[in-house]
Amino acid sequence: MSYTPSHQEVIQLGANVEITALHTPCHTQDSICYFAKDKKTGQMGVFTGDTLFISGCGRFFEGTAPEMIKALGTLMKLPDKTVVYDGHEYTKSNVRFSKSVLGTQNQALNKLEEYCKTHEVTTGVFTIGDEKKFNPFVRLTDPNVKLATGVSEPTEVMAKLRSMKNNF
Repeated sequence: MSYTPSHQEVIQLGANVEITALHTPCHTQDSICYFAKDKKTGQMGVFTGDTLFISGCGRFFEGTAPEMIKALGTLMKLPDKTVVYDGHEYTKSNVRFSKSVLGTQNQALNKLEEYCKTHEVTTGVFTIGDEKKFNPFVRLTDPNVKLATGVSEPTEVMAKLRSMKNNF
């Protein structure tokens, strides 16, 4: 038996864990991320599949730039201390791309780069708060991102960023 939860539907797992389904169509139209919170410990994590990667985002296989902006916006509304569990380990490549966009002065990105030099896996280490600091796909109004893309309207910035990453 299969079941597809509706957007923002809360599923109770045991006595303490609540899992909220977050529909994030773009990579695929049926993409769902799952935000889990332990009510007892306060720990939070989000399972992002192919929507959000550490310092990156998924390709727009079935979606558009406005859909990815909305999908990532949904995730960026989660508490900053929410740990990100993405679907694939693309961080080293994402860091190289992010540095080409944000430059070398972004301290959070520099720390992520250093972490990648000594750790093969980044999943489960970084948070939504970290993503806000070093992920160019959630920093569409950042002057460096606008400069790198050559456009300034957020939808155009997102589309150009993804195109640039696809060809990186």
